[in-house]
Amino acid sequence: MKVMGRRHGSYSQSTRPSVIALAALLSLLPIERAHSAESGDQEAMHFYFLKDVTYGSQSTFGPFQVILNSGFDILRSGSYPNSLTKIDFATGFVNVWDNMLNPIDNIRATQPWSDFVAHEIFPYKAFDPDHGHFVPNYFLHTIGEGMLFRQLTEYYHREGSNYPRTTALLTLFSAQLLNEIVENSGHRGPNVDPIADLLIFNPLGYLLFAFEGSAHFFSTYFQVTYWPGQATLSPTNLGLYNTGENFTFRIPFGSLPVGLFTYMGSEGLAGLSYKLNARDRIQFGWGYRVVWLEDENAENPDIDARMMRPVKPGNWLIGFFWDRNDSLMLSAMAGLKAEPTLRINLYPGILDLGEWKLGAFVWTSRSEGIIAGFSFGNSPLGIGFQGGNDPSYEKL
Repeated sequence: MKVMGRRHGSYSQSTRPSVIALAALLSLLPIERAHSAESGDQEAMHFYFLKDVTYGSQSTFGPFQVILNSGFDILRSGSYPNSLTKIDFATGFVNVWDNMLNPIDNIRATQPWSDFVAHEIFPYKAFDPDHGHFVPNYFLHTIGEGMLFRQLTEYYHREGSNYPRTTALLTLFSAQLLNEIVENSGHRGPNVDPIADLLIFNPLGYLLFAFEGSAHFFSTYFQVTYWPGQATLSPTNLGLYNTGENFTFRIPFGSLPVGLFTYMGSEGLAGLSYKLNARDRIQFGWGYRVVWLEDENAENPDIDARMMRPVKPGNWLIGFFWDRNDSLMLSAMAGLKAEPTLRINLYPGILDLGEWKLGAFVWTSRSEGIIAGFSFGNSPLGIGFQGGNDPSYEKL
């Protein structure tokens, strides 16, 4: 039996349980005290994730970097256009808010409740890789976004904000809302993805990392690190490239230099990390990258409910990473099948140029040719160029 979608525009005004639940959850956060750099209270917060360094990915960390990489994270998928002029921000905003304000109606219009729970929360029916949304929900949206919330809180505390936790929450919510808007774009109708992400798992992550014990655990025993891309704007097509919100998870083996390593974003890599010295660490991983996503209801005009799932071919790939004090200095990933076949990022500070801080990246792609860019100083947005593309390879 087909699940019929609810047409966009027929909004339910009956209840707003999502708003009530979100407000109740966020109200459980520990009461925030005002902090000020001028007051001498700067040492009141322990910095678990923010590194005060002038090199690598941490050198440009801040709200603008988070908004660019988190807000446009989905542009890494080959199914979404990189040009900002091709994104329907207005429709995406309206539709995402409708789904968030009417979660029950939109879930029912998309699928049975049991399927929503099995796909998004826990696979109690059976493990289905095509609907394994619960995996990124736990690792990326709960642990990853929770850690990023804490890192932003530390950033705003360092900058002297009187309400660092509140400002971090608003920044991260805005970035995640933007990503859902970009992902939704021109779709009108039910879309359960922002419901699970923004109303369930992200708030759980914010709550989890509001406590010192959680921050200590995930910085010591199950080490979580945020490694963003180097966002680059191409002036020829106003395309935004090399954005991405990536998280690493490391489990150290006591005092040994070797530990387990996992890298998650649009790809999932697993391997080993090796500590070279007190500052530097290298990681090797092997895994799979989701290249394309599609709406499984796109071919049925009678269903306007959106159900995104990964499609083949994906990309088996290997990766190498070098970080210094958890700040990513170099990443290189080579794919064996689908595109992009090669991605290399050199972060600011890897080359000794005196006062100059220069970062660079290069991608090779069958459909988009070569994409390269540079970042300068502490700016989280660089300039890039793209050419030699062959649209016949595109899979939309």
